[in-house]
Amino acid sequence: MYFLDLNGSDSEIADSFKALYAGAFPKEERRPLPILWLLKKLGRIDTLALMHEDEFAGFVILGKTKRFVFIDYLAIDPSMRGKGLGSAVLEKIQEKYPNQTIVLEVESPIESEENYHQRIRRIDFYKRNGFRKTDLRVLNNDCDFTILAMNGKLTFSDYQELYHKIYGRFVTRRARLEKLPLQTT
Repeated sequence: MYFLDLNGSDSEIADSFKALYAGAFPKEERRPLPILWLLKKLGRIDTLALMHEDEFAGFVILGKTKRFVFIDYLAIDPSMRGKGLGSAVLEKIQEKYPNQTIVLEVESPIESEENYHQRIRRIDFYKRNGFRKTDLRVLNNDCDFTILAMNGKLTFSDYQELYHKIYGRFVTRRARLEKLPLQTT
């Protein structure tokens, strides 16, 4: 397994990335691709294709600050799932950033949601890979997320600052970040 830098050019890998990005994340959770490519050009995010045996296997999009690494998107191609690639990606990120708090958002496990069990499985996957729940549940672009972290703590103020440093004022204002009460389940 290795990473290739994605830059949005019209290649077979870029096309595979675009298809997986559209299929793996609900529309309301996806940022427009031109914004991602601009943020990459500005050096605020890394967009990496995951390659397994020279085949596109998935991707990860990371935002970085001095204190935090934000896994904004991580997706494994459905044909490559079950091979331990997601865990391997998380391990490589942890190895590369051992002194930074690694943060990610997962859809909050709300029982009334159609994919409730998938949300629970996703949280369990991240917990098995060293992430812990923070005391944060947020509304971001009208999406309800639970925040998980590894190697440290994260406050809502940290989350806002992290988001602003990576995505800038316009995207942050548009996201309407809001702290939500923790779930009782």
